[in-house]
Amino acid sequence: MYILAKLRQKTGAKIYSVLQGANTEELYSRWKRDENSLERFWTLPPWLGKSYFLLFRPKRRQELAIFARQLAMLLASGFPLLTCLQMLDGKKLKKHLAEAVQSLAAALQQGISLSQAFQLEENIFPKVFAATAKAGEASGKTAEAFSNLASYLERENKMRQQLQTAILYPCFVFVITLVVLAVLLLFLLPSFGGMLLMYQAELPWFTDAILRASMFLAEHKLMLLLLFLSSIIAVLLSLASNKGKLSLQKYLLALPGLGSILGSGEEAKICNMLILALDSGIQFSKALSLAEENCNLVVYRRPLAEAKARIAAGKPFGRAFTLGKGFSPLLVGFFNAGEVGGELQLMLERALTYLESELTEKTARLQKLIEPIFMLILGLAVALVVALVFLPMLSILSQL
Repeated sequence: MYILAKLRQKTGAKIYSVLQGANTEELYSRWKRDENSLERFWTLPPWLGKSYFLLFRPKRRQELAIFARQLAMLLASGFPLLTCLQMLDGKKLKKHLAEAVQSLAAALQQGISLSQAFQLEENIFPKVFAATAKAGEASGKTAEAFSNLASYLERENKMRQQLQTAILYPCFVFVITLVVLAVLLLFLLPSFGGMLLMYQAELPWFTDAILRASMFLAEHKLMLLLLFLSSIIAVLLSLASNKGKLSLQKYLLALPGLGSILGSGEEAKICNMLILALDSGIQFSKALSLAEENCNLVVYRRPLAEAKARIAAGKPFGRAFTLGKGFSPLLVGFFNAGEVGGELQLMLERALTYLESELTEKTARLQKLIEPIFMLILGLAVALVVALVFLPMLSILSQL
């Protein structure tokens, strides 16, 4: 559940915070532990809460990667864990992260293990932090485990930025195209149309139809705006459900160019998580669960859950993925080759390297391709308006 909470800190300051938790009891225990008093809270719709974390979590992921790298370096230098957290708290961290680090240090002083402390702060630290800490505690190699975690987060942030670029750039160009067309239809053409109607000029039927349509739209701008906003709200509400999200993602994956980029990105994230598990000693079943939760595309979660169930039932790793659907033959081939040769981690690293290079190449290719296409569409639209409207209008005006 997602809530917007109005909190009063022990200093007396009032703050508003968007929090995520399994239930209100979990959130209440978190407020009490942080010595904040809850004054009021509002339950947010899932789509609104997810939108908030989608917009504001990317920067947090970069901060978490830096935090994991600094913690690993301090631990490798021989400092005790509590001292490391206190030293990190002394650095210029973002407010939310500094408060979370203070809570981790306070939990350690109370005798709570680091993995349990991370579980108490899952609103800031993803579940992979608790899993990494638990593996480090079991193996006695906490510094190495967090170094691997930092590498994992850095690679994931890089892939996420590439995916965002691949999606946002075409959307930006598309919006610019729509704005130019809207200016033509709603502002420029109606002014010429009104002038020609005033002179009662005879126009070709196609010119007359375009002018009347643009004048109608210009007269009903408010209705058009309300219709546009209603459409956006309807789309957001449909995406709040798993069915709507699944339909959209299937459509995006079917798009030429963009679909292969999204697929490569998700498979690279899965390989990245499995490499972290092998490097740090995280249980493979736990790693698959984390990979499933970390998937942005719902269509990959079910195949991961089915593969995890097959592995739990005793199926070999490569066979578990071969029997399922949803993964590319290339990725399954890497899995099988690694298992047969006894070098699963090496093959996962090779698969990740290949998928990362493919993601970079495909993103660059899409950027080079998408701009000329939209420029061509925009040019054709402007040329059509000029040919169908302005040329007949200039011809008539010259005869007046």
